[in-house]
Amino acid sequence: MKHHLQYNWWKYIAILLLPVILWVSIFDILKKPDADERLHILYIGQSLDTAALEQQLKNVLPTRSSQDLKEIRVQAEQYSDSTVLTARCFDYDIILIEAPDSPESIGQRVFSVLTPELAKQFPEAVLYTENTDTETLPYGFILDPSVKTGFSACYTGTEKCYLFFSPESVNLDTCNGKGAAGHDGALQAAQYLLEITP
Repeated sequence: MKHHLQYNWWKYIAILLLPVILWVSIFDILKKPDADERLHILYIGQSLDTAALEQQLKNVLPTRSSQDLKEIRVQAEQYSDSTVLTARCFDYDIILIEAPDSPESIGQRVFSVLTPELAKQFPEAVLYTENTDTETLPYGFILDPSVKTGFSACYTGTEKCYLFFSPESVNLDTCNGKGAAGHDGALQAAQYLLEITP
């Protein structure tokens, strides 16, 4: 018995720790907010102060939207390929891409054409469009760093950026055919980012 414990003690510790690890993991998964309880923004590039923008949105959105957002997060990463970006659409509501990091025809490859309802929410914004074989279609909006907006307050670059909505977002007040009426956190955040400030 002594030799058995001497060589197999780690198995008994593993048996004791495994249920604890599983229990903690399950509760960690359960406490994550649902898609309509969070707003996630992804920035592709190098010139955005994501922490400052995140804090701005945490301060501004409660006054602009009645949607109960338990989590607001802005993250940055480098562009790898359109397949990865397509996968990111399931985790993020808004995707901001610095123009030099934006590959050709990214709107057609990853995002959806803006619905008329969604485009109407931004009457003053400059549309990002792409040419197809038959027509020119809007896929997002252009953020000009020379214009003072909620976005430019946190952006230190000089290049234009593009704002796209995830086709999977449920926080656009049903303007993309998804989600519920009143769930407008992503819509309000985009309006704030595009809004010209004095």
